[in-house]
Amino acid sequence: DGGMFLRCAMIPEECQITKGESFSAHVQSSFIMNICNPNDYKIGRCITEGTCALRSSDCAEDTSQANFRNKDDYCTHQRDKAIAWNVDAPAYTQFGSCKNLETNDYFCIYDPDECVASNNEVYATPAQTKAAGFDCDCSEVHVTACKTESDRVMCAVNKAACNQSYMYKMTPHTQRVDRESGVDNLDCRLCRKSNTVKPTPSPTKFG
Repeated sequence: DGGMFLRCAMIPEECQITKGESFSAHVQSSFIMNICNPNDYKIGRCITEGTCALRSSDCAEDTSQANFRNKDDYCTHQRDKAIAWNVDAPAYTQFGSCKNLETNDYFCIYDPDECVASNNEVYATPAQTKAAGFDCDCSEVHVTACKTESDRVMCAVNKAACNQSYMYKMTPHTQRVDRESGVDNLDCRLCRKSNTVKPTPSPTKFG
């Protein structure tokens, strides 16, 4: 909105509106896009487990808030930077998924609420998803697609994070149905996978 850049935020709730801050979605600035690379976006840490996570409820053993450190200095969407990166055995941050109770399929998502919209799905934590044999690193995590009337697309973690000029919001499940039916090949993900010390820019759309 032309105001001064303060810090990166994925959703409007991360801005302190009562203190005069405002959320600006998908700023087309090479400076901001570089420093607000979603791969490097800081998330929390499960203290007992020593793993990075989006929320305390994603911790494998202790889901209490006391066991969770918000915005850990080393935890990012892509990986735990406190651990030396091994390109031969990359340890990516793991995310949760929507488990289909009929097909036993696990669909990697960012927001557990995405599973509520479906009558035959439940949210599976990162640990539960991993134990089932599914890797939900940030490149596999499906997010919301924001679309204009002219079909210009941006990706956001949820509908609230879409730019207001993007009138159409497509959930991860809607995108999936459209892909499977051949309507569209749009597939918004949280990031692109990068097995290097320095992550690559994203989020982006596939297809």
